[in-house]
Amino acid sequence: MSVKLAVILGTKREGNWSKHVYNYLIEYLKNRKDIEVRGYDPSVMALPVDEDKKVPEFSDLVQWADGFVLVSPEYNHSFSGTLKLLLDSEFENFFNKSVGYVSVSKGPFAGVRMVESLTNVTRELGLIDHGYDMPIANVRETFSESGELLDEKVATQAEGFIDHLIWLTETLNRGRSELKD
Repeated sequence: MSVKLAVILGTKREGNWSKHVYNYLIEYLKNRKDIEVRGYDPSVMALPVDEDKKVPEFSDLVQWADGFVLVSPEYNHSFSGTLKLLLDSEFENFFNKSVGYVSVSKGPFAGVRMVESLTNVTRELGLIDHGYDMPIANVRETFSESGELLDEKVATQAEGFIDHLIWLTETLNRGRSELKD
């Protein structure tokens, strides 16, 4: 049985380097046989108008997925309003599903304050994180301007991050199926 992961880009800001990380993870996950992957890039897809409105494509993705990878830069020690709007629009569909955080920063701190802020929101939504984040510091030294991976340590980091997320996702899938019985 394969795990269904949705990778969500947490920004629609043009030229944001988080998109390089998002694209890398989508390709990495497509090459794994134990995962089905779909992505959601708000810069090319619709956004909800407010938290009471749903975007059918995003609703379908959230209902389809067993777990989520949230890729986001840090904005003012937090995450973007775009990501908050997406998450709030699907409040009831996240419960007891897994989530992993990929924080991206052009500086040395790798967006860790974004993860700290986002954790409070995802817990309120009923998402369960696996505690093995994937911080990407100095993104402009890690990826080229065209999006090519420059630091192979990211591949090792991605493998450990995804392996932990798969374990948690499979565990939660079993638990949710037992709750339905």
